[in-house]
Amino acid sequence: MVHHFNHDCVQFGHFTSASEAFFTQRLYGNYSSPFHLRNSLLIMPANTKYLTQNGFQRFAKITAGLIGGYAISALFHVGLALVTDHKIVLITSIFSLYLLWMTLFIVVFLFKSGWKALAIYTSVALLLSLLVNSLQTNHPIL
Repeated sequence: MVHHFNHDCVQFGHFTSASEAFFTQRLYGNYSSPFHLRNSLLIMPANTKYLTQNGFQRFAKITAGLIGGYAISALFHVGLALVTDHKIVLITSIFSLYLLWMTLFIVVFLFKSGWKALAIYTSVALLLSLLVNSLQTNHPIL
């Protein structure tokens, strides 16, 4: 059974909701928009000028976000534990470490160069590790 879309239905409000009219129009009507219907989900294709073309740049960004972001967030929490009450930092770091890590993982994709992001994250992690090392020798937790 073939259904034909009646454009007058949307005009006169014969649908129960705006989303029903929208999806019906996508299924049977106008295909001029950049949206495509795939597997019953509405997906807009990415603009290719914003995608990373080089595989090495993408690898550097993912590595910086995954490993460097975790190192920065973990070292930040260790340094915070050395300065303040370490029991409270340990309890809150269960959630805040993950949030900081995922924020740093997303921020790395704002860089144009993956190698620059990797260098910045590595240098920040090294500076934090030196700070934690100096704090640990001056103010040990134990």
